Amino acid sequence: MKRARNLWNMLRSAATPALAMIIVAFFGGYALFGANGILAGFEYRQMLEQRQAELALLQKEKAEVANRVALLDPKRAKLYEEFRTRFQQNGDEEGLALGKALLEEAQSLSMGDRERLYG
Repeated sequence: MKRARNLWNMLRSAATPALAMIIVAFFGGYALFGANGILAGFEYRQMLEQRQAELALLQKEKAEVANRVALLDPKRAKLYEEFRTRFQQNGDEEGLALGKALLEEAQSLSMGDRERLYG
């Protein structure tokens, strides 16, 4: 009986530190391997670098398209920008069709330039 009581007291006195260690290990593991942990930071940096490279490429393409729009005569370029904006902001399919018609009529644009402007 005395032995069982000693064993019970020993287990009860060890339970609190063991539980504390389990909790610390859980949070430590989450800090390293969790969704916002240290190791996830490396993945976030890689994704950021990829997105920045993508953004640089898109900005370059946008500059090329802006240059091609400048090749249109000024009235048509302004109309094209207006139609494109209407389509992008309001989803106006008619604006898209009118913008494409303007590009088809422009003779100073190559086929590749027209395709880029269609977007």
